[in-house]
Amino acid sequence: MQIETPGLFKKVTGWMAPAIHRGWRITFALMSASLLLGAGTAHAQVSFQLTIGSGDYYQPVGDYDYLPYAYQTTPSYAPPRIRFHDMMSQYGTWVNVAPFGQVWRPYASREWRPYTYGHWVSTEQYGQMWEGYEPWAWAGYHYGNWIYDRSNGWVWIPGYDWHAGRVMWARSYGSIGWMPEPPDGFDYSRGYLSRIGPNNQFTYDDADFGEDAGPDSYSYGGPYYNPGYRDMYYNPAYTGITANLWVFIDNSHYGDDDYADYALGTDYTQYVFDRRLVRITSRPIERPVLESLLGRPVVNVSVDVRQLQTDRQAIQVVVPTGSGAVDRIRKHSNEVVRQVIAPGFVERQKGFRRQASGNKGPAAMVFGQENAPPRVEAVTSDQIINQANVASQNRQQARRQVEQVQKDKLIAIEKEGKVKAPRQQPQAQPPPPPAQTQPPPADNNGKGKGNGKGNGNGKGNGKGNGKGNQGNQGQGSDQNKQGQGNQGN
Repeated sequence: MQIETPGLFKKVTGWMAPAIHRGWRITFALMSASLLLGAGTAHAQVSFQLTIGSGDYYQPVGDYDYLPYAYQTTPSYAPPRIRFHDMMSQYGTWVNVAPFGQVWRPYASREWRPYTYGHWVSTEQYGQMWEGYEPWAWAGYHYGNWIYDRSNGWVWIPGYDWHAGRVMWARSYGSIGWMPEPPDGFDYSRGYLSRIGPNNQFTYDDADFGEDAGPDSYSYGGPYYNPGYRDMYYNPAYTGITANLWVFIDNSHYGDDDYADYALGTDYTQYVFDRRLVRITSRPIERPVLESLLGRPVVNVSVDVRQLQTDRQAIQVVVPTGSGAVDRIRKHSNEVVRQVIAPGFVERQKGFRRQASGNKGPAAMVFGQENAPPRVEAVTSDQIINQANVASQNRQQARRQVEQVQKDKLIAIEKEGKVKAPRQQPQAQPPPPPAQTQPPPADNNGKGKGNGKGNGNGKGNGKGNGKGNQGNQGQGSDQNKQGQGNQGN
């Protein structure tokens, strides 16, 4: 707790002014000094300690850490009944965001964003599946939706239908990107999340997403050619927030275990959208397409499908199998907990469940420490924050190096004239009006003619009570700016 001294003195002198005027200046000085001393003591007592695992020893954060991976070490494992609200309350807080109601915001460092601390694995049944390293990743990335809210940042809308990772895919030259999909009908085309309707950013699919015409035949990204989606993706309000929404990595790191060190930074994301050097698809990225983009084979991993019981229904849970999956969790979990999760906990002075965790036994088996004595350390909030800042700076430095290489490639191909300006694509003509076998009846209220003019969306305005028909596909191309008025009634 910190006390703002000027405001304090202003309030104190307000109610003590009569006493001061009566000569009680010494009393006032003593009271002020006492208050300030109390403020300093209160600030010193704010220091908060968090007990975490030492070295490679994993100390549980909550009761549900990496829960499905217990199946890998104990096939007969019987997990507890899940209630998402109670479970996720151990790892974050619930806030209200209209019109979705209660959504979940994780305790995490300020640089955290979804679908970054982990990697994509290729599966036969489900395509590209996200494997995250946060303790709650098995739930947060495979049910519901993530949305970016202007007041709360990234928050999670719970759901009960399992998915491999609900994202939209993008590609530029030498990089692949993704961003979380909001619920149906919503997008960010206005510069913030809003309900748009059935035709929105997330219904767009670039038919040429997986095609590569070679190093000497670059062209602008897909939305450039589609007037309806072009305005959704390339308006200033949207391009100004793309760095908050998208994660890009260069192709060479796509197969790595953890993308946090290689995610291309905000400058790169801003650049590819500003320069329109990005293709986007709302469809899941298929393995042959991915192999074509990466220029190398992609190996599928096997998965195990189980069921968990929730307070509402039984839900499916899918986890990668084999020793490699558990090894990745063991390798990256402590680092993510210490550098990403712990800062969010100490900021709110929240402790880990530790040995009181209901998942202590299964977690010990996942991390191969059933017979190991606990190795823990108490770390102050300042130490946690400082360590996280150092780790963040190191990540940023590694990212900037990779980012600059990728950005230089894009700049080079533009300077060399390899990025071609889009040609005017021929637009389909509107269908002819239906043939009439006899003239329409006379109308006393309108002339029964349209003015024959359309606005940029190809809509005509009729005179009298007549209204203009919609032009071709609402695209407003040169040949479609002539609307035709309906007959007056």
